[in-house]
Amino acid sequence: MNFENRRKIQMDYREKKQELEENRKDTLEAVVIMGLLVLLVLLCNLNFLSFPFDPVVSIEKAKLNI
Repeated sequence: MNFENRRKIQMDYREKKQELEENRKDTLEAVVIMGLLVLLVLLCNLNFLSFPFDPVVSIEKAKLNI
């Protein structure tokens, strides 16, 4: 019976260890995605990207070119 308990504890430990590894990978993916989203927002706020499209600015630029 002692051997069975020990084996069960080892199996539970391995399962928990595997779950923690999967959670760590999921967390890392989430952090990378959030970092990319923050970078995108910063670039948009610094006007490096024209997102979202602003029609008023485009019309003003078109008037200046005419």
